Amino acid sequence: MSATLDSKLFCSFFENAPMISVPGRTFPVANYFLEDLMDATDHVIEEGSRYAKREDRYEEKTSLWVTSRGGDKRREVVDLVSQVAVDEVSIYPGYKMSTRR
Repeated sequence: MSATLDSKLFCSFFENAPMISVPGRTFPVANYFLEDLMDATDHVIEEGSRYAKREDRYEEKTSLWVTSRGGDKRREVVDLVSQVAVDEVSIYPGYKMSTRR
């Protein structure tokens, strides 16, 4: 695993901590989302699983951040009471149907 960070910003967060430079190269970092891993492993969340979508909702609406496969974020308001069938093809393009569900 590798990661790249802004060293000056990192040092300033710790009240201008000293910085040591180690010669070498950086390695590319790939972003994987849960949907990517489920698609790659053919993992299916069973309906009765504790991780499955539940029907017992306590609030009528909630606001949440949705991150697309490309990393773009948008805020969506979701109606939890009247859950309307969603077109999974438009939300998760390129994923298997088992992952979309």
